[in-house]
Amino acid sequence: MSASLAKRCPFLLSLAVRISLALATCTFFQPDEYFQSLEPAHHAVFGFGALTWEWTIRPPLRSFAYPALFVPVYWLLKVTHLDTTQLLIILPKLLQGVIAAFADYYTYKLAVRLYGPRYGNAALFLSLTSFFNILSLTRTLSNSTETSLAAAALYYWPSLTADDHLLLARSRFRLALCLAGLAVAIRPTSAIMWAWMFALTCFDTIRGRRSTFPILIDTATIGSAAVVLVIGVDSFYYGEPTFTPFTFLRQNFFSASPISNFYGQNPWHFYATQALPLLLNTASPFAAYTAWITVTRNGQSESASRRICSLVGWTTGVYSLAGHKEWRFLHPLLPVLLLLATKSVVDAHGRIAKKNRPHGSPNISSNSLGIAPRHLILLLTSLPLGLYVLQIHGRAQISVMHHLRSLDNTDLHSVGFLMPCHSTPWQSYLHRDELEIWALGCEPPIGQRFPIQVDATFPPSPMPGSPPGMPLIQNWTHTWPSHLVFFGALIEDHSIREALTKKGYGEVWSAFNGWEEDARRRSGVKVWQWMAR
Repeated sequence: MSASLAKRCPFLLSLAVRISLALATCTFFQPDEYFQSLEPAHHAVFGFGALTWEWTIRPPLRSFAYPALFVPVYWLLKVTHLDTTQLLIILPKLLQGVIAAFADYYTYKLAVRLYGPRYGNAALFLSLTSFFNILSLTRTLSNSTETSLAAAALYYWPSLTADDHLLLARSRFRLALCLAGLAVAIRPTSAIMWAWMFALTCFDTIRGRRSTFPILIDTATIGSAAVVLVIGVDSFYYGEPTFTPFTFLRQNFFSASPISNFYGQNPWHFYATQALPLLLNTASPFAAYTAWITVTRNGQSESASRRICSLVGWTTGVYSLAGHKEWRFLHPLLPVLLLLATKSVVDAHGRIAKKNRPHGSPNISSNSLGIAPRHLILLLTSLPLGLYVLQIHGRAQISVMHHLRSLDNTDLHSVGFLMPCHSTPWQSYLHRDELEIWALGCEPPIGQRFPIQVDATFPPSPMPGSPPGMPLIQNWTHTWPSHLVFFGALIEDHSIREALTKKGYGEVWSAFNGWEEDARRRSGVKVWQWMAR
């Protein structure tokens, strides 16, 4: 990365990198990057697509606030009749790449604001080369957009330093509140970090012997506007008065049996021992060093680093109370975590350069990254892993959708996905309304049945999906499709391979999927076609 370019136009550099990474991404990471964003938006515009149970139960759990970002993209493609082109896949990537660039840009601006100009380039470098940002920031996940909003809101928010001159800049505080409100609208759990920042602002105001009334008025007004926005968007989408954050929080946090626990539970220390080290990756030792000296040093108790540590500690602690945990839930903290790493790595470079500089020589160039070569090498060791998760790991789960989309109706009549639920994108990639497709869901009926013989006309299944909460149907039947999609691990069971072969199916396509830790997803992705005529 050119340091001079970063100094002159950091946003343009961020934009170029993130759009390039967005377009280069051809792998599968999380089902939510499709089924909680692109699929609902596609369904809203085109009238077909996958809606998971969170969207179909009443009252619904999911807000349409984030998928709504992609509605204009799909609408434009629909009215221009370009929805059958690759633009259907490319344009949402471009939009998310633009949003992602703001996370890098405001990480840079935060470093300059909190620590000084010489820290900006290093912060931007760490953000652009961060493994987890490479993996996730340009994907259509609500956490990714939440991360960009968080970085921007923290830049405008007062109270990251006790003597912050922005404390009196009410217009900037209002802007920060608007950005935070949008983050909460997209993900209600984002309120956890903003509650802490609000508490710090009130504390500083009271300590400065100023009235908290203006802060309370601004927060109540903008918070109410965010609530009205969510109610308006969701009520319009669902066709009835709806406030999804209440249902989401009630079902996932205030229920005796939280629904989120169905998707896995983790130990209380998961975020501290797994998520934070994974998010920071090779920047972990630098961030840990800054955090250590910050919390153990006497004096300077109101430094920016101390307040960043308090924000990270509070947010991580509250999230740790939930049973279901995922790395990406802490993604909005990554910009400030990278600031801690930046402080350590730039200060170390300064000490090394000062020690090695001859007496009387000029100071380090302000155009440099401010990172010592040995530290730079360590930080860059995560890049091969980042390229691997963008280009190889889970690639076949995306490639198979491109393959199916390329087939015409004379060959492709129907498709069945015999894979763990939501292992591939759906109509946001396939975009074939006339095609009969089904997949195993997360609520599969125990009594599922197939006919003894394959019907060569491939009629539609009587009931291709199970409505959420539907009582068990013992005699539920499917029809055999023209094509089956599954992970290679499935047919390593010889009895299954033999059964499919006897039905007349044979392999017509396969692709490598990278190393896979889940035994059910190993041996690549296969497509088998019914060949008996």
